[in-house]
Amino acid sequence: MTTKEKVLRMLLEQKMTTLSGTAMAEEIGVSRNAVWKVIQDLQAYGYTIDSIPGRGYQLVDYTDQVDPVLIEYLLTDASTFKVSYHPEVSSTNDLARRDLLDFPDQNTLVIAGKQSSGRGRRGRVFYSDLSHGLYMSLGIRPHTDDFKEIPIYTLLTAAACLQAFDPYIEDELQVKWVNDLFYQGRKVAGILSEMVTHLENHDVPGVVIGIGINLAGQFSKAGQEIQNVAGTIFGEEIPESFNVNEFIVHFLNYFNTYQDQLPQKAFLEIYKERLLGLNQEIYYQIGQEKETGIIRGINDDGHLLIEDDQRQIKALYGQEIHFSSSQFLDK
Repeated sequence: MTTKEKVLRMLLEQKMTTLSGTAMAEEIGVSRNAVWKVIQDLQAYGYTIDSIPGRGYQLVDYTDQVDPVLIEYLLTDASTFKVSYHPEVSSTNDLARRDLLDFPDQNTLVIAGKQSSGRGRRGRVFYSDLSHGLYMSLGIRPHTDDFKEIPIYTLLTAAACLQAFDPYIEDELQVKWVNDLFYQGRKVAGILSEMVTHLENHDVPGVVIGIGINLAGQFSKAGQEIQNVAGTIFGEEIPESFNVNEFIVHFLNYFNTYQDQLPQKAFLEIYKERLLGLNQEIYYQIGQEKETGIIRGINDDGHLLIEDDQRQIKALYGQEIHFSSSQFLDK
């Protein structure tokens, strides 16, 4: 652990308490000047830290920039994820995959401000150049030995996102089966789950789950197809009431709870409640074949239930299913 991490953890553990710089330096084993330099760095990164002459330092408020140390500290179970942050990467899924292959018994969370090669389902490009975007990927060992249950992690992740955002927004987020989140009639987030095979000493593959979220900003630099569909959760600017670190912690706590109780599939209830297009006639593709039907819900395996023109209910699942987002937009 670096000196910066040690100083920050001391401040976090005693938030709103004044800590002597000399005492902090002695406990860590560095000079008082080294502690003072770390305090300056933390203040520059957005932490509100009061310097009280003759007494020391007091942490008043968290930074609103992503900080892995803060996230790990705030987690209900801090041992569940090793968190890293990068201002820009090619793809958070690629980095999480690498971490999972290198350390198959350690869950990882990779966060980035931008992606140069973000991707969605079916090889599509995921727009990752928003002024306030959040791109993160989980690399995990699934809590199941059944390969058939692994795809349901996409729904689990969506449910955790839906609930984590509830305290911050006026209207509820909704989900377009299987992996897109909508807010006020626009697509604001996407989820991509990928299996990772060849983990050392493990038969069941790992899972990498990428989440791209449009927090705030404009799409003026994006292509017309993206502008027609995409939206943001907070408009053009992030409100002061939203702290990205606290949101990530809320999300991870929901995720951990749902994963620990995977057999009960409690997350399906919130997913069903927020499902877009219920009882709506929609069109979709299975491979190259175009079909129409009416959405009637999802089953306990997370498959979409569609009523066809013969009034037969069929369950849809698999990567080959595609729904155009445009038919779910508010006109």
